[in-house]
Amino acid sequence: MKTKHKFLDSLLNNWIAKLICIGAAVILFVVHRATLLEKKSFVIPLEVQSNGSVMPVSTIDKSITVTVRAYSEIISLIHASDIRAAVSLDALSKSGEFVVPVNLEVDDSLLSYNPLEIRTKPEYMKIKVEKKDVKYVSIEPSLVGDPEYGYEVSEIIVDPTHVEVIGPESILNEIDKVYTEPVYISDLNKKVTVEVNYKELNKMINVSNKGPYKVTIDFSAKDTEKILSGIQINFENLPEDLYIEDAEHLYDLNITGNIPDMDKLVIPNNIINVDCSSITEEGEYELPVLYELPSHLKLKNIPFETIKIKVLKKELEAESQEQQ
Repeated sequence: MKTKHKFLDSLLNNWIAKLICIGAAVILFVVHRATLLEKKSFVIPLEVQSNGSVMPVSTIDKSITVTVRAYSEIISLIHASDIRAAVSLDALSKSGEFVVPVNLEVDDSLLSYNPLEIRTKPEYMKIKVEKKDVKYVSIEPSLVGDPEYGYEVSEIIVDPTHVEVIGPESILNEIDKVYTEPVYISDLNKKVTVEVNYKELNKMINVSNKGPYKVTIDFSAKDTEKILSGIQINFENLPEDLYIEDAEHLYDLNITGNIPDMDKLVIPNNIINVDCSSITEEGEYELPVLYELPSHLKLKNIPFETIKIKVLKKELEAESQEQQ
């Protein structure tokens, strides 16, 4: 019993100093082990989870830096693909600016490593969010180029005509259409049908159907105007012994038609016609005027519907010249 008491007395003798020594030894051991840890950094993708009623409207980095600390024999086995980082907005229900943590998920293979320390930089992110909204907007083809000379786009049909978009309220309030990838129409003059996809212009909105969309484009000739100058009236069926005073007066006509037809137009000799078959003797007459143009051309306005003429006998004209 005395031996037992002597052991306890020796153990308790200067117990504070002994406890300090034990603590110091533990600390030295931990520090020594810590010096054996190595550090390794990865840049990994950052996922933004917004499956709830809000979505981000501020810019969020697409990647984040992750630092791993472990023993050298372990750290060499760890790869960027073993770690996933995400910020979740699913718990938020109203618009505003919030500080949310960056959550880490690691492969099960890393759970057995000890010690293992994984940190992100930053650990928290300030994110501005808005409530989601849904809207149906029209699809607008992005036409590139100009049709063949003299032609223009006359009709555009898109199938489907509208598409559902999801995005922040403030952004959807300003959107009434989405656009397609380019549709090239250079030098075309006949109906064409193409298939194109949605052209992403705003990453804040999500389009439910990104295509392909069927786009049918039709063309028609452009209308234009032209002045026909110096047109003489064609007096038809006038008896041979009669003539019309001042018959060689010239007129201008304003006509309309499409550009291709206008470019090929050869001016006829008998555009303005007057039928004189009712005239049998000299005198003054007022006769109807007929305008005859190719079917694809029209008069913009009719300059006159009737004309007054003075008809004389040809021999009277000869006698008057002899007397002079």
